[in-house]
Amino acid sequence: WLTFFGTAFPWILLANIAMIILWAWRRNRFALYHLGILILGWQYITGFIGFDFGKDAVPEGAVVVATHNIGGLF
Repeated sequence: WLTFFGTAFPWILLANIAMIILWAWRRNRFALYHLGILILGWQYITGFIGFDFGKDAVPEGAVVVATHNIGGLF
């Protein structure tokens, strides 16, 4: 069941951002609570969505090998 709820993470994240915008517009302190939650979970958010801030830059002239795991396809 836990993995099933993990698929709802993007929707929960969008709802959280929408509530931050709404509460910030209404100048409610709950916006700060939810902003803190986003800051505390930033590592999980970037891991789930896959932001690339240039951490693994490939040097110029390097050979890049890409494979596809299709062993169970047939």
